[in-house]
Amino acid sequence: MHLSLRLAILLLTCTPIAAQAIEDPTKAIAELQKEKERLQREIDFVKGRVADSRQTLRNLGHQSLSFRTIDAGRSAATPPTTPPVARRPARLMQDDERQAYPHDTMVVVNGNPIRQGQFDELVSYQAGVGTDDAARAMHSMIALADLIRIENIVSSFAESEATVHIAEALSEMEGGRAIGELAKSLGTIRGAAEDGAVEITRHSPHGVKLERIAFTTPAGTRSKPFAHYTGLAVIQVDSAEKGSTPELDKVHAHVVVAPFAEGENLAKADSMLASGQVEIVVRDREVMRMLPAAFQDAEEVQAARTKNTAEDLAKAVAEMEKEIARIRESKNADEQARLEGLEKRLEKMRMRLETMQKEAQAEGGTPPEKKG
Repeated sequence: MHLSLRLAILLLTCTPIAAQAIEDPTKAIAELQKEKERLQREIDFVKGRVADSRQTLRNLGHQSLSFRTIDAGRSAATPPTTPPVARRPARLMQDDERQAYPHDTMVVVNGNPIRQGQFDELVSYQAGVGTDDAARAMHSMIALADLIRIENIVSSFAESEATVHIAEALSEMEGGRAIGELAKSLGTIRGAAEDGAVEITRHSPHGVKLERIAFTTPAGTRSKPFAHYTGLAVIQVDSAEKGSTPELDKVHAHVVVAPFAEGENLAKADSMLASGQVEIVVRDREVMRMLPAAFQDAEEVQAARTKNTAEDLAKAVAEMEKEIARIRESKNADEQARLEGLEKRLEKMRMRLETMQKEAQAEGGTPPEKKG
């Protein structure tokens, strides 16, 4: 750029220097030269800091920023690229692992088991809202997704003092302290008022487990503490509102939560699950197929669609029959309440197995031995 044009621009933008230039152009040029030298020193300083930062990052083993140009202190940086982290799909349980967990374990999340009864409760609750059997696959996926998310959080904060805090809260409520006061001091679920007041609907964003507990707790009573993905929670149902259909039912309640950790740390644990960095082990291929697609092992799911699935299903039928026989002999009221749901599930499994056996015979194969 010609010197006179550069000078004209500076005269318009640098008021103090422009004033001097009107009186003495030579002096103004000298001032401009000093300003140029000052800017050059700043540029050299920035370059030195960048070089030092690069070396520091290299020493720490991190990828440094790449500066393509530096113009009067302005940098055009190339963002560092982070190599993608491989997802860890769910895997099938090994024989030795089966011995380490309760006999009715369906899924293990970071070492924490999800049992058949927990799953059945959530699936049965969803079926009672008015949908038909065709929606069972969706109900199963929703139930497992919620339980897996909760167990991921619980396993991530095993040393949390939430158990102590919720026990203290229960003691205070029994002593007459309002749940709303405790919610203000201890915590509540997202979307609730400061005092824990919240309206819970069907298909709640707070998860199907919390929703089931809200809709099955009688008005005027409190639930037992239960694990949620925010912490250990207690719901006090104030009133229930019937809609024109079950889908439109509502529960007005207060929820107090003893958090497992600060919100930022809870979000990090959720992020680990979402990015596939959590160990998920499933009982068999049938359970694998129930998982949300993001957690599935594609090869195992494909294998579950072949006729080999009949062998797995025959084994599952036999296991289910044993479980039902055990519950029938049990005097435990909670287990007895599961019988009807398990028997219906067993009947469906038998019908599916019979269909597979007929298909295998039609193809000239050898069907697995029919159980029961």
